[in-house]
Amino acid sequence: MIEILEGFPDDVLAMRFSGEITAEQYKETLIPAAQARFERHKQVRIYSELAAKTVFTPGSLWEDWKLGLSEWHRWGSAAIVTDEHWVRALTLMLRPFFMPQIRLFSLADGHEAKAWIDSATAGGAAETTPVAANAMEAKPAPEVKPEPKANADAGEHAADAA
Repeated sequence: MIEILEGFPDDVLAMRFSGEITAEQYKETLIPAAQARFERHKQVRIYSELAAKTVFTPGSLWEDWKLGLSEWHRWGSAAIVTDEHWVRALTLMLRPFFMPQIRLFSLADGHEAKAWIDSATAGGAAETTPVAANAMEAKPAPEVKPEPKANADAGEHAADAA
């Protein structure tokens, strides 16, 4: 589900993603909201909140890329609010290519994200208090250790020791 959030400046496209996100939801909800803001503003800032276990269908990802690239020069600062590690890692990887300024926030710090995007300029030049260092880092995947073989045959153990 894509929900357009209220209570933000008019040049902020504020949205919440949860559950399964489809191309139809982009076409019916997000794209019209973005286009309306682009009609009124030279640049549009983003507040994007992704709930736990949000899933994007391939079609929704395609719609996202089309929207993002078609107006790439008109996107301003972006606050990404999520605890999903894959979203955080992808944001960090793509940040140099798209937005003047992207900040990552945890879901628990959504109020800070709102305050930051409210004070950021459309071009991302606003000076703000820094976010905690760990809020900007993608966390590494947990180490996976192979389980030891369960060998009942003592002969194999003797061969391994030799």
